[in-house]
Parts: sequence; C-alpha cells; structure tokens
Amino acid sequence: MDLLKILAQMHAERKRLKTLIGRLEALQGPSAKARDRRVRKGMSPAARKAAAQRMKDYWAARKQRESDSAK
Repeated sequence: MDLLKILAQMHAERKRLKTLIGRLEALQGPSAKARDRRVRKGMSPAARKAAAQRMKDYWAARKQRESDSAK
C-alpha cells in the first residue's frame, strides 16, 4: 500500500465533502443559530425615564447609608 496515495485520496474526498456540505447548508437557508437568536425589545421613553429615576433613588439611598455608617 502506498500511504501517500491513500492520503491524497482522503484529502480529495474531504475537499469534495466540504464542498457538498457547504452547498447543502446554503440550500437550507439561515443557520439554526441565526433563527434561534432572540431579539431584545426596546424600552419606551417612559420606561427608560422610570428606570433612570429608580437608579437615581437607589444610588442616593446607598450614598446616604454609606455616609451614615461612616459617622
């Protein structure tokens, strides 16, 4: 058996299979990852404003607690 000849045949077969797989995937359409990707819904301006106010209140309370514990 000629090992180099066998390896050359296997490389040719691998190249042919990769080409066929690529063609089949192209026929299938978008990949499963692209289809399953979730889209995040945006926040309305009112929701964004409410969230900003909650964070301002949170940080003000935290700052107050820190200054009270420092005394």
